[in-house]
Amino acid sequence: MFHQHRRRGMRNVLALLVLAHALCAQKPEWWVHQALRQNPTLAALQARWQAASQRIVPGMTPADPMLMLGVANFPPGASLRSEPMGMLMLGLGQMLAWPTIYTLRGEEASAEARSIQLQQHAYERWLRQQVLSTLAQLWETRRQQEFLRYTLELLARADSLVAQRIAVGAASQRDFFRLQQERSRLQADFLAERERERSLHASFLQLVGDESADSSWEPVLPSIPDAIAPLPVLEQRLRSHPILEAARADSLRAAAAVQLARLWFLPEVTVKLQYAYRPAPMAPATTGTSLVSAGIELGLPLFSSRRQLPAVDERSWQLEERRAELAARLLELHALLRQTYARWESLRDRERLYRTQLLPQAEALLDATLAPYQTGQADVDALLAAYLELYQSHREWLRLRAELAQTVASLEALCGTIM
Repeated sequence: MFHQHRRRGMRNVLALLVLAHALCAQKPEWWVHQALRQNPTLAALQARWQAASQRIVPGMTPADPMLMLGVANFPPGASLRSEPMGMLMLGLGQMLAWPTIYTLRGEEASAEARSIQLQQHAYERWLRQQVLSTLAQLWETRRQQEFLRYTLELLARADSLVAQRIAVGAASQRDFFRLQQERSRLQADFLAERERERSLHASFLQLVGDESADSSWEPVLPSIPDAIAPLPVLEQRLRSHPILEAARADSLRAAAAVQLARLWFLPEVTVKLQYAYRPAPMAPATTGTSLVSAGIELGLPLFSSRRQLPAVDERSWQLEERRAELAARLLELHALLRQTYARWESLRDRERLYRTQLLPQAEALLDATLAPYQTGQADVDALLAAYLELYQSHREWLRLRAELAQTVASLEALCGTIM
């Protein structure tokens, strides 16, 4: 009777326990949405992106600099007759360079805004990976506790079998103490798993931004695909990772800054038009002398270059640094992808081995050991070994399932989509 009950329960315990909590379970993507909606870091990045977007200006056309001709340094509200002197200055060098300056500043601001937006996308991927990984660990520790509780119930039933054999002289108190010792060890494992769940639960609620929620909800294991895209396809998708795109945007921004710094080496041609009106002494205000003068100044950046050269060198060094960072980050992410992909292949094969071979073998071993023990043909050491073999195999299978789900989340964070 006990033998039949153990066979039915061992194969269906996980399904029954999951169905018991189905009403209070939330899908993993729901938790991801909660985390993305309430995360303060994402809100700060969004505010930075909006502020940077407001600094983006459209490019100017070649006809736009002609609007600069109306700029004069007359005092506000002044007229030629009411003021003693007025002067109109037109810097041709700045006027000719202004469309380029205007466009480069727009490119610089646009690259900055895009970099911030891509940093936001990268953080969203990282946050999603953290939520799914923590969910997988929570699922594992819940299943470990449930299976530990079930194993303890089985050992309690085994205690009654040992007691019956002791009563007829077929077993000794040593066998009973051995069972008690193993039960104590499993109870310690159960308490350790419960403490681990508390820690993971606190970290998870901090990730999703709801630290006041209780622990009555049931974690759901993130989906694990049977197959994913080949490694070369994933490496191609990796090139569009937000971190790499943000590094490229930073490089474009640094290149625009270098061009802006070099523009100040252009010669400055200034055309001056000066007008003065001198009223005659002791004469009506309408009589006087009008003076007009014109001049051209050519300014060469001979001494200002001493100040501009360090600025250009600094911008150039920053550009090279951004390009080096992009190359280093690309190599780093490629190495991480290859390592994660190899880990996924290893975990997939090991999980399949436990699910299809080792777990059924452990169940068959316990079935083959329990009946001989009931008839006195096997000792308690063989029975305990069979129990512990099933326990360790099931525990390892749960761990592999959780790690496989975490590895899938890591691959999705790197490549976006892995199918």
